[in-house]
Amino acid sequence: MTLIREYEPADAVRLAAHFLRCGYGPHYGSSQLGANSMAAVLAERVPELFMVALDGEDIIGCIGFMRGSGRRVTRENELFAGLFVLDPRYRNSMLAGNMFVKSFEKLVALGTRAMRIEANPTNKKAFPLYLRVGFRARPDARADEDGYVELVSHLPGVVGDLLRSNIGDELEDVLPRFSWRNAAGGRAVAPTTGVTIQPDGSAVVSYDLSVADFHLRAHIAMDSGATLHHEVVSGAIGELPLHEGLDRHGKPAIVAVRALCPDTVAEVDSLGTVRIYGPGFPGPVLIDHWPIVRGATATGWRRPHSSTVHVEASEDVWRLTAKGDAGTITKDVRFGEGMMSVTSVLNAVGDRELVASPWVSMRMPEKYTVTDGEAWVGGPAVRGIWPDDFTDFEACADDIAGQPVATGAIWRNSSLAIEAIWSTDMTVRHEGNHLPQFRRPANVPITYGIKVSPGRDWVRPPEFAAPAGITREKVRRIRRTGTLMTTKARPASWQPSKRQGKDVMECVEPIMELRYSETAGGITGWSYDGREVLSSPYPSVRSWGSLADWSAGLWAGRCSPRENPEQGVEWVGGTAAIKLKKFVGDPVQDGWTLHTIDTIPAIEVAAALSLQDAKGDMAFYLTPAVAPGSSVLFGDPGAEKWVVEATSRRWSLGTSRMAVELQNGGYLVVRPINGENQEIFIRSERKGIHLSLLSRLCEAGTECRWRLSVLPHRSAALVEMDG
Repeated sequence: MTLIREYEPADAVRLAAHFLRCGYGPHYGSSQLGANSMAAVLAERVPELFMVALDGEDIIGCIGFMRGSGRRVTRENELFAGLFVLDPRYRNSMLAGNMFVKSFEKLVALGTRAMRIEANPTNKKAFPLYLRVGFRARPDARADEDGYVELVSHLPGVVGDLLRSNIGDELEDVLPRFSWRNAAGGRAVAPTTGVTIQPDGSAVVSYDLSVADFHLRAHIAMDSGATLHHEVVSGAIGELPLHEGLDRHGKPAIVAVRALCPDTVAEVDSLGTVRIYGPGFPGPVLIDHWPIVRGATATGWRRPHSSTVHVEASEDVWRLTAKGDAGTITKDVRFGEGMMSVTSVLNAVGDRELVASPWVSMRMPEKYTVTDGEAWVGGPAVRGIWPDDFTDFEACADDIAGQPVATGAIWRNSSLAIEAIWSTDMTVRHEGNHLPQFRRPANVPITYGIKVSPGRDWVRPPEFAAPAGITREKVRRIRRTGTLMTTKARPASWQPSKRQGKDVMECVEPIMELRYSETAGGITGWSYDGREVLSSPYPSVRSWGSLADWSAGLWAGRCSPRENPEQGVEWVGGTAAIKLKKFVGDPVQDGWTLHTIDTIPAIEVAAALSLQDAKGDMAFYLTPAVAPGSSVLFGDPGAEKWVVEATSRRWSLGTSRMAVELQNGGYLVVRPINGENQEIFIRSERKGIHLSLLSRLCEAGTECRWRLSVLPHRSAALVEMDG
C-alpha cells in the first residue's frame, strides 16, 4: 500500500537513492548526490513542505514546496513547487494527482497564497499535469536560458479565503469534499487558460470554483496575487475578502556610483545590490546581491531575496545594513589602491551561516583559478563543463573531492578583466558563474577583493591547464585564398517549389539549394552536393530542447535582452518567427532577408526591427545537421581557438565566431558582418547543437547581418572564422 506523508530528516538516504534510480540529479555527475548533499540541497531551498510517497521501505515519489527554486526566490506566502520526481513504474498511476491533493490541503492550511513552478514545456508527462492542477502562464511567456517557463497558481489563496470566510468546519474536513480540481480546469487546458491581458499589459487569471450549492468565479492579478473581484454565478455566499496582493518592491533606486577604471563603474541600489558595469555591453559584468542566512533564506541569482537595506555612502566607503529575524547583516564596500573590497558579517546568536553570492554576468568570458602553488587552471567559460554546473543541486558542488584549494579567480573577455582574491579560511564554492560563492559562520566576516582592469591589460599566465573537456585548437590555418576574399552576396531568388508543399519556396543555385516555408517559420532545407547543412523535421513539428514548436532549421525572432537575469538567452520557436522579406527596414513590420554567395556554399542573413519598437535583441536561430561527438570550434578573430565536443552532456557558451563539424562532412562557419553587441550563443543538447545569433538593435531600422559558410576542411574553417 502506498503511503504519502511529510518528509523526515531520516529519509535523506532513501530520497537520494530514489533520485539516482530515476536518473534525476545534478547535471555534473549524479553520483555526487548522497545523503549529506541531499540534505544540503533541501536546506538551501528552505522547504516549508516536502512530501514523500513510500511503497514499503522505498520512496517512490516526492514533491517539495520551497522558498527557492535554485534560481529564484519567492515572496512571503508564496512557495516554489519543485523536486517533483516519480518512480517510472508509477507515472501512469494516480500517485502524482494524489500527491498534489495531499500537498494542496496542507498548503491551504499553512496560509500559502500562491504556488510557483519552473517547468520545461516539452516535458510531455509533467507539464500537462501542472496545468491540470491549476498552474498558468502569461501568453508571452517563454522558456528562460535554463529551459524553464515559470508557471503560477493562486488557487491556494483563493480557496483559503473562500473556505475561511464561508464554512465553519475545520479545513482538513472540508478540503477533501472541495472540487478545487475542477477550478484548475481538468485535462483540456493550456498554459493560458483563463488568462487575459489588460490594456496596461498586466495579466489577470480567472478561476471557477464550486463548493456545495454555489459556484464562484474569482479574478486574480497574475503577478501580485491581488484579488480584483468575485462573481457569484449561482448559490449564496457570504462576503469574501479582497486580498491586496504581494509587493515585489518595485525598481530599486540607485544610491551611489563609483568609478573603478576607464569606462567602468560600481553602483549600489536601495536593496543592497552592488553591480559593476564595463565597456562592450550594456548589462552589468558582475552582480553582488544582498547576502542571505543559509537555511533561513534561499539564494537565487535570477530573482534574489529582497531585503530593506539602509545605505550610507561616502566617496570611499559604502556601509549597508539590514535587520532580520536571523540577525543583523552589515556589508562594507571600500575603494582604494585600485581595488574594491567587500566585507559582510552576520551579527547573530546561535549556529548560523552567512552566504555571499557574487555572480559574474560578463558575456563571452574566460575563467582562470590559481592555487597557493601558483598553478593555474582555466579557459573559456562553457557552462556545464567549466566551471562545474549543478543547476537545481548547487549544494552538490561542495562534495567534489580532490580539487586543489583556489585562492583567486580571474574572469575576463576582450573588454574587461575581473580579478578576485580571498583568504583560504572561508568555505568557497566554485559553481556556475559565481565569482565564487563564500560562506562563513555568524559573527565572522566574509572578505574578498575585486580588481577591475581593461581586458587588453590582463596577460594570460604563460602556463596553465585547460579544463577537462575543453582543448586548444592545434590545426594550422591555411592562407586565405583570393576566392574567399572577393565573394559577394546577392539577394536570393525565390520560386514556388515543384517538389515540396504548397507553401514552400525554393532558391536553386549552381552549388546549393535553399527551401523556405512560411508555415514552418523559416528555412527548412539548405543543401550542397546533396548534403544537408541544417537539421529540420519539416513538415512535422517536434520538440528540440525547450522548444515545443521546432520545424525550421533556420529562423529569426525577437527575444528579451540577454542581460535580463529573469530570462537570459531565452528559447524562441517557430510560432514567434519573423517572416522572410525581400528587403529589411519596413517601418511597420519586422523582417529579415537572405543573400547567397556566388562561388561557395554560403549565405548572409540580415534583419531589422520596425520603427514601432526596437527594444531587446534580434536573433537568428539554427539547428545545424551535426553528428554526436562533432567538434565545435570557437574564439575571437585573430586569437586562439578552442574546441569542445557536442556530446549528450548539456553545455552552453557564448562566443563571437564559431565553426561546427557537419555530419556529412565539412564545417559550418558562423561570423558577424554588421551589428551591435553581436554574440553567438551555443547550446549542446542530446539532439545536437542549437545556435542563437544575437544582435542588439539600438535604433529601429538598424541592420544586423551574419555570414554562414560551409567549408570543406577544418583549416579553411579556421581561416573563415578570422575573416
